Amino acid sequence: MPSTLIAEGLTNRQTATATRFSADAVANRLSRLFTRTDLKSHTEVATGVLIGSPLTTDSH
Repeated sequence: MPSTLIAEGLTNRQTATATRFSADAVANRLSRLFTRTDLKSHTEVATGVLIGSPLTTDSH
């Protein structure tokens, strides 16, 4: 899952290589994640993953 790789500190390009997605596909997935969760950055995604916070909202 891209969010787990982001939490490990990988960039979008590194995540793309690890998942065999294109860099654009990773960016699109993260953009949708940011929209769904009101998160704004890789740091916020990493924090959510590391503390075990769900990366979804009840309203979506």
